[in-house]
Amino acid sequence: MTANPSLRSTELHRIHGERQSAIIATVLQELPDPIPKHCLNLLRHAPESFDDLRYGTLAQAAFNLHLNHHPVSILTVQEELARNPAQTDLSDIFQFMSLRPMALPSGILEWECEELWNAYSFRRKATLYDEASRSMLAHPDQSDSIDRHVRRALAELDVQRNGDKLPEIIDAHNLLATDMQLPQLLIESLLHKGSKMSLGGGSKTFKSWTFLSIGHALSTGTKWLGFQCPKARVLILNFEIGEAWIRHRLQTICQAAQLYPPPGSLDFWNLRGCSAPHATIIPKIIARAKALKYDLIIIDPSYKLIGQGDENSACDVAAMMNSFEMITVETGASVLFGAHFAKGNSSAKEAIDRISGSGVFARDPDTILTFTPHEQPDCFTVEATLRNLPQLDPFVVQWRFPAFERQPELDPGDLKKKAGRPKISNPDELLGLASNPISTRAWQKAAYDELNLSRATFYRLKNQLEQTGQITYSKIDNLWHPNK
Repeated sequence: MTANPSLRSTELHRIHGERQSAIIATVLQELPDPIPKHCLNLLRHAPESFDDLRYGTLAQAAFNLHLNHHPVSILTVQEELARNPAQTDLSDIFQFMSLRPMALPSGILEWECEELWNAYSFRRKATLYDEASRSMLAHPDQSDSIDRHVRRALAELDVQRNGDKLPEIIDAHNLLATDMQLPQLLIESLLHKGSKMSLGGGSKTFKSWTFLSIGHALSTGTKWLGFQCPKARVLILNFEIGEAWIRHRLQTICQAAQLYPPPGSLDFWNLRGCSAPHATIIPKIIARAKALKYDLIIIDPSYKLIGQGDENSACDVAAMMNSFEMITVETGASVLFGAHFAKGNSSAKEAIDRISGSGVFARDPDTILTFTPHEQPDCFTVEATLRNLPQLDPFVVQWRFPAFERQPELDPGDLKKKAGRPKISNPDELLGLASNPISTRAWQKAAYDELNLSRATFYRLKNQLEQTGQITYSKIDNLWHPNK
């Protein structure tokens, strides 16, 4: 037996009406703070978002009160409408509201609002198509303009319905009213979940060993350099060390600590020979890691992922940092990676300026740890640059295979100085750095890194080379050219 279509339509209409009344009853009794997405869309587009204009008028008045930080209730809405008389008879609605129907739970409210918003979206699209059709028939010469208007309106409607993948704009009042817990600390005082951390040091300063030590500390819930770590799940992306050697290193660390990670706490993805630009491999990493709920993902070494990019290019490095940030957003894990020091006297520079390549390396991470050689053999001064956490005093560590150990008796300020060079009076050494066309800035940087030349000495020798005709400045490409 087939159901009567008219009866089914009547029943759906009744349910739709009760949905609107339940939503308004909830809004007037207990407007959620913050307002859920679909409920907010309905209120923003009231009264049109309600097919019963009476409910839409109430929703509009309630939302106006909310925007002006006034309390929302049956009485305040009545007062609001009295100041701005509506053209709709609302007496029966207010009589119904006075019975104070039970407010919907927040989850049910958002579900009902989504149903009502979908119905409004359908009506709105139908209206747009109908109006566009009639306008094109009446004004065929304006068809392109009408088409663009409809496309913009439909795109805006889809963004409001499905979201544009960007967070909602939030009022400060709602932000302060929202109970938010700070992210969990993964390394006491240094690293919290969902952030980025870089480990900076010169070449062969045991960064890979240190990554293993951090992974071991987190997976076993022990301390790293005196900082407590909770038990957490770690993934190490190993792009450089052979699988047999990474196993050997891990075995060495576990034996030294007399503690082994429990199953499911420390994973390795050995990708030696599988390096690819970050734009290619990061989505694959996210796809694998997302369901495994890692707390920390270590990338070793990070330079393998820059591809054809230039580590001195702010644009290229920022793109790679954005890819790393996508890991934190999509998986909820923190990301830890290494950064190399530039050549030259690192002790003469600020901690974050010791890292080579673009300055983005020193600005983007939330936590930067730098290991700078100390006067004492096998010792390093560790300095932390922290975005969200209180700043820490520098401290000294010593490499005692297979891990670093803190040395509280040593002064962090006693950094190892680069061995001095004889004073350069012959400009030929500077000329050797300009065997190919080079800019003034790049030439001076190379002179500092390679020859330890001060700015004044660089310009003195450069002027001698120019005066003797050994080098010429071209205004065409703004570079210095050697006269071979």
